[in-house]
Amino acid sequence: MLRPLQAQAPSPDPLMSHLSPPIFVSSDHAGFDLRERLVRHLAARQELRIDDRGPTRPDPVDYPDEAAKVARLVRETPGARGILVCGSGIGMSIAANKVPGVRAVDAWSLDSARLSRQHNDANVLCLGQRLLSEDEAFAIVDVWLSTAFEGGRHGTRVAKIEALESVALESAAPASAAAEPATPQSVAPELDDTTRAEAQP
Repeated sequence: MLRPLQAQAPSPDPLMSHLSPPIFVSSDHAGFDLRERLVRHLAARQELRIDDRGPTRPDPVDYPDEAAKVARLVRETPGARGILVCGSGIGMSIAANKVPGVRAVDAWSLDSARLSRQHNDANVLCLGQRLLSEDEAFAIVDVWLSTAFEGGRHGTRVAKIEALESVALESAAPASAAAEPATPQSVAPELDDTTRAEAQP
């Protein structure tokens, strides 16, 4: 059960500036309530640019569509980050990580959120409304946004992740030239059962 949103005074973040890159946010129906509260929580920090791209009603939607929307915006916008909310955070992170250039993490603790930034340069944070209290989710988001990438040996490892993506794209190129690429609309019906299963309490 989500607790009522507590009023909090905005706290300046030394790693953010008035002209900071946008933070794109979305959710499916299973993460709708937490997403709305997170947006209000973050909007209190005037130095952040929050761009809520999520559904306006808690009607059933497919999490891969919302994940792809935010992941593509993050990929195409220099310095941008994304926050996605579903029931567990798992489906969103799997879908977002299919977009090249995106490093999505399903964070369940302060340490996992901090390390995903310090060591992995994660640019999309995924949260599970059913698995986190409101206070836990707020704290995870705050730590994730305020933690910088350490670079160094971690930069070398992230570069190897990017190299894996390049190899996968090159390998897929001949196949895509010989076959009609699947569109989100043609794939969506195959995902309906999965989406309905995730929506079950």
